[in-house]
Amino acid sequence: MVVDISRDGVTGEVDLALLDAAGTEVASVTVRELSVDLLTVLPAIATMERAAYLQAVVQGDAVGSPLVIEPLRTPRRVRTRELTTPEGTVRMDIIGWDAEALPSATEEDRAAMAAKVALEEVVTAGFRLYLEEDVLLSTDRGDMRIAFAHDQAPATGHNMRRLAREGFYDGLVFHRIVAIGRDGNPFVVQGGDPAGTGDGTPGYAITLEESDLPFDFGVLGMARADEPHSVGCQFFIALSREGTARLDGKYSAFAYCTEGEPAIRALETSVIEDPVTQRPAIPPRILQATVVPAPPRAPGKNRFDTRVERSDSGGSGEQR
Repeated sequence: MVVDISRDGVTGEVDLALLDAAGTEVASVTVRELSVDLLTVLPAIATMERAAYLQAVVQGDAVGSPLVIEPLRTPRRVRTRELTTPEGTVRMDIIGWDAEALPSATEEDRAAMAAKVALEEVVTAGFRLYLEEDVLLSTDRGDMRIAFAHDQAPATGHNMRRLAREGFYDGLVFHRIVAIGRDGNPFVVQGGDPAGTGDGTPGYAITLEESDLPFDFGVLGMARADEPHSVGCQFFIALSREGTARLDGKYSAFAYCTEGEPAIRALETSVIEDPVTQRPAIPPRILQATVVPAPPRAPGKNRFDTRVERSDSGGSGEQR
């Protein structure tokens, strides 16, 4: 696993810090070379089960975007059951992953899951390396900066960044805005559909990824149809923890906004034309989605803690 280090005028030693998603330093090494075999100098990489971040540190300061090191591992299998809604509709409900049940699973569900054949030993087939990137989402209601949870749902993040690079999201609308959910709390704003109706796709579907990231204000998830592995291009942004906690584990939470609380609140206050579909009278529009380098990750700091926070006034909103 050989990487080249671009020093950009920096001479002498460079510290390479291997950080987990919380910013905890897993291992570190000091190098002088321009080319380094990471598996030799940082053997801890070989046993990683989730993506980590390799950050260059010069004289105590984190410099440049970190390198994401993503282990390629067999995902756990999703477990489902048929569920009849109060309206009489039968739909597929996710109750867990492999032998691990979600809180919504019943004792009958848990017994059925336990009877399933266990997944064979998970192995790491290799690693994918790439510089960390964010997406700047410019809308006619304001701008947002989106950071990705590479340790949770890396393939889902790759999918969104690829679509953004291709200009797929440019000009699309937020077709569904649920300011007040069924429990009386703010729910989600949803967009990214080329049809603008909730039925559009990019022409393919990707596998639903398991994620432990909690749906809190400003956290992004991928919308899907009833069939779990129907994720495509549509995404939603959570409007409150109280309204979206029930989505945890059932939808793939893959990113979070580090800037843009005013824009999210402006989307939320759109006038709704159809209370059934929750379609706005004038759907807010994505002007452009741009992929940009992510900022450095300072050792000891969790970037998830910088996500936007919902303010009572809907104003500028402080970060966590």
